Amino acid sequence: MKRKWTTLLILTALMIAFSVSALAGHGVYHVDYTDEAPEKVIKSVESRWKGYTLEDYLSLNGMYPQTGLALVEKNGHRVLAVYRKRDGEMAFWYATENAAPQGTGEAWFEPHGEWVNHGTQEEPEWEFIRNERGFGIIRYDLLGDIYNQTVDYSWEDGGFVLTDYTCLEETTYGVLVEAGKLSYFCEGEFYGSVRGEIQLDMRYVNYEKLPKTLEAAKKELTFAPDDLPTGRIVPGGARLEAKNVKFTGGRNYPVYLGPGKQYARSANGKGTVSTNDWIQVFGRYEDYIMIQYDISAERFRIGWIEAKALPSGANVPNINLVMLENKDYNDVIRRCILTDDPFNSQTPIATLEVGTPLCEVVYNMGGWSYVRVTIDGKDVCGFVPSDCINHG
Repeated sequence: MKRKWTTLLILTALMIAFSVSALAGHGVYHVDYTDEAPEKVIKSVESRWKGYTLEDYLSLNGMYPQTGLALVEKNGHRVLAVYRKRDGEMAFWYATENAAPQGTGEAWFEPHGEWVNHGTQEEPEWEFIRNERGFGIIRYDLLGDIYNQTVDYSWEDGGFVLTDYTCLEETTYGVLVEAGKLSYFCEGEFYGSVRGEIQLDMRYVNYEKLPKTLEAAKKELTFAPDDLPTGRIVPGGARLEAKNVKFTGGRNYPVYLGPGKQYARSANGKGTVSTNDWIQVFGRYEDYIMIQYDISAERFRIGWIEAKALPSGANVPNINLVMLENKDYNDVIRRCILTDDPFNSQTPIATLEVGTPLCEVVYNMGGWSYVRVTIDGKDVCGFVPSDCINHG
């Protein structure tokens, strides 16, 4: 059994210990199980992941029911499997292929806890006390004497949530994760924080895609804006406004420039939204919902996805966009851009020339009108400056 160290890796002062690794001099390091895996778990792993090796197993007794974690690996590909005690035996709960660091070398669990001195300062007697409600995963590169990658999870409100991580292959940062904020520590010193949303639920965390540097976080992280203007739906005068909706994580949906596959797909046919980030919903029209989401800190997008993506119980209003089917057109009276990001980057997706026919759907939403126009034979919905078109 290998020696266990505390895994509260949230301060990178601990990276000093990493660089003078406890494994130095051991050569190729053999990883034993943290805890003995029950026979039921071993058989489950052998059945579900043929050809994989059970790298490590950890039993956490601080939750009800008791939880077990199995780390299985094949050619550097890792799966984290979670088991829970049912009828006296450990039964499979769920698995994730993204929550653990990937790559060659060896990886193992570290239970959360603290070192307690039962002796004196002159004659210490240290004992590691597990708290049984959290754990870390460490991946060690056999080519070096450092802990290359770490990620920590703690049990909160019935599930495991991301609490901190490091990646010494890319940076010397350690990252403390809080709701709506990432704090970066470098060589034992606080380096800076970035506010923004990331996925915390372990089932949907993708370690490889976490921003490993402060600079990357600044480019990637955003909050859903809370000051979006409303617009007047044509006709009738109902208001179009956005609301934040928490979607089930770990899913991706194609995004269209209109409510249906008959409209062009965003991003030149590649537009996709991930439910691991924030999504705002304006409302539902037939079988699609109108959403806004972020692509980066500088670029948002408004588009449409299938309504079946909504989480159960989500309260989303129906919006009466009858003008999407209208055959009566307005005209462009001044050359203008068409954009799917009117309230942030205003990145053009097309340029409309004077005289271009279009149909106005939503009027004066912060100075923008939502319109339907045909481009290269395909219907497209987007925003144009309201003063660039006549209004019937």
